[in-house]
Amino acid sequence: MKQKLVLLFVLFSFSINAQTFITIAHGDYDDDNIWAGGVAPSENVSSGQTIIINHDVAYDQDINIEGQMTINTGGSITSGNKKFEVESGGKVIANGLITAKELNVKDNGKLIINGNAFFDKKLTLEDADSVVFNGNTYIADDIKTDDNANITISAGAIVQVVDVVEHDGNNLTINGGLIAGGGGNTNESENGATINGTGLFQIDGDGIDNDGSIAGSLDVCSGDGTTNPVSGNGVSRSATVCSSSGVNFPIIPAAPLPVDLVAFEANLTENNFVELLWITASEINNDYFTIEKADENEFFEQVTTIPGVGNSNVTQVYKMVDDQKCEGICYYRLKQTDFDGKTTTYDAVGVVVENKELNLQEVKLYPNPLRGNTVTLELPISENQEVNFFVNDLLGREYVSDITMIDRGDYSMIIMEFNQMLPKGIYLISMIVNKEIISKKLYVE
Repeated sequence: MKQKLVLLFVLFSFSINAQTFITIAHGDYDDDNIWAGGVAPSENVSSGQTIIINHDVAYDQDINIEGQMTINTGGSITSGNKKFEVESGGKVIANGLITAKELNVKDNGKLIINGNAFFDKKLTLEDADSVVFNGNTYIADDIKTDDNANITISAGAIVQVVDVVEHDGNNLTINGGLIAGGGGNTNESENGATINGTGLFQIDGDGIDNDGSIAGSLDVCSGDGTTNPVSGNGVSRSATVCSSSGVNFPIIPAAPLPVDLVAFEANLTENNFVELLWITASEINNDYFTIEKADENEFFEQVTTIPGVGNSNVTQVYKMVDDQKCEGICYYRLKQTDFDGKTTTYDAVGVVVENKELNLQEVKLYPNPLRGNTVTLELPISENQEVNFFVNDLLGREYVSDITMIDRGDYSMIIMEFNQMLPKGIYLISMIVNKEIISKKLYVE
């Protein structure tokens, strides 16, 4: 009887450990509702457990993988402030996006990045583990290898490290491109560690102190395309220094943008309010958006902030209405802020509110479309009325013209001669008369 009980207990324990968790919806890692079976996995994925991620999953606790995780194309696992660890024989295959504050791989852990990856802090490898980069990766801090660790950057992949590379592991194989930013410090290859491959190794900062070997057919150079960045042991005869200067150096980073902005529009409602619409294809560590507004003087002030979704690999649509009516010309600008405070500002868009008190139908503008550099306006104003003119494109850039005003009795003819040929596009010619504004669109071919 005791033997049967022991056997049943062993079988029951195995069935618990050998679980597979598959996402069925987007959401938070610890949300039971996004997992098949209605039970979320632990943040500590034990040996024998398998996680399959087909959707966008955000995590707000450190993740530790001793089992296996697969992030399929179109899926993602993302966090802006938590660690991601692969250890004790665990394995992660990332075909979709993976982000973390910090990534640690140790104790025979394995990480294969086939998609894009973004790490806000360092990447640390130790104890005979390995990382293979088949996709583009951005690391905002250091890479540190130790104790027989191996890194492979495949052909076509680019890995950008903002700060230093400290290689004290086994092999660092570069068949694609590696940018070691240095952050003003010295990169290091220590204790006989090997750096080899057939790709490009760009070393900035204070160069690299090479106490190991740089071999293979690597081309090694600094970002300026001409300076040998290697001190210490130098490079082997098979490797080259700046041999592709002006062709492959500097390497163009392929870092994923915090926000992939698809569209940003400003549309006027019937009551002269402005509705703003913007669409993102993906977001990484996105804290919030700031909407800024300016009049024709182009002095931008904050209107409001809108929370971002943090991390996303699917389309997000944002809308808001400015509760202050637009008068005349209004410009709107979108600014995005990461969780770490970094910002990206996008081009402004403009809207025009036409003043109905002036008879717009009596304002003539010709030729329109314009193919030269002179345009004529006819306005129902007298010669002694003060009028100011502004010519802007839809991004708010102002263009200068020489203005000649001719009184025709019941109307005035204004001849505007631009100092340059205007680029093709749509322009706004705005006129301020007695503190009232009227605008006409000018098309340039």
